[in-house]
Amino acid sequence: MNAELYQDTRQKIHGAARAVTQGVTTTDLARGQALLAEACGALQAAAGVLHIALPPIPAAVATLDDLEVQGRALRRLAEHLSAELYAQCPPMLRRRARWRVALYLLAMAGLLIGSMAVGEFQRWHQPYGLLVTYYQDATLTRPGWSTYEMDLQSDPTEHPLPWWFGRGAFSSRWTGYLVVPREADYLFCAQSSGGLRFFLDGRCVLDNWRRQDVNASGTSAKLHLTAGLHPLLVEHYSHDRRGGLRVRWTGGGLPENALLAAPYLRKRP
Repeated sequence: MNAELYQDTRQKIHGAARAVTQGVTTTDLARGQALLAEACGALQAAAGVLHIALPPIPAAVATLDDLEVQGRALRRLAEHLSAELYAQCPPMLRRRARWRVALYLLAMAGLLIGSMAVGEFQRWHQPYGLLVTYYQDATLTRPGWSTYEMDLQSDPTEHPLPWWFGRGAFSSRWTGYLVVPREADYLFCAQSSGGLRFFLDGRCVLDNWRRQDVNASGTSAKLHLTAGLHPLLVEHYSHDRRGGLRVRWTGGGLPENALLAAPYLRKRP
């Protein structure tokens, strides 16, 4: 079977299937008889091309119920002929169909990857948040992954680390700037599973570098800060993948015990 004959037979079968659907859904008996007769002729022509002997088809159509009976038989025949036509599909058309599917999947993957890349580019280049580097040990020496966070909070149970970190100890370093809205006294409170050090303006203001549970930990520092940008650095380590941290602050008209987050955190000046 050549490609032209294949396409012609395919159109006959599909046209017959549409005629069957229209015939069994109409309330006009005469129109239904004509549509089913048309479908029967198209299927017989397709069967001749495929060299298939047709099974007997109920021919007497005197009521709308007879239309339904004959329509079911013709629908089954159309499905059978479609399967046989696919089995006899020329190899060239099969290869062409595979290439179309492959190109479609590549195009969809390209669109997805492109949109993700654009989104990541925009997020990395927007000013808010902190740059975070995760290390595959507890000593901040084996960098394994870099990302950004919009708040000074980490919960690996909700946002797990990449699989290559395993289940052992890890550490992280958070860098950026704190945006102080106005000159005032500010209270910083930190909790962490494992150790945490909080540096502001190059000075360590919170030092809780020891193994501990996040719910049992807690340290605080009260500072007088001027309005504007202040260099910020946070270091954290944990001996298992469940380790997290949380830093809150109060003062300068901020809500009580607010999470330290954007827009008060910036990656760059």
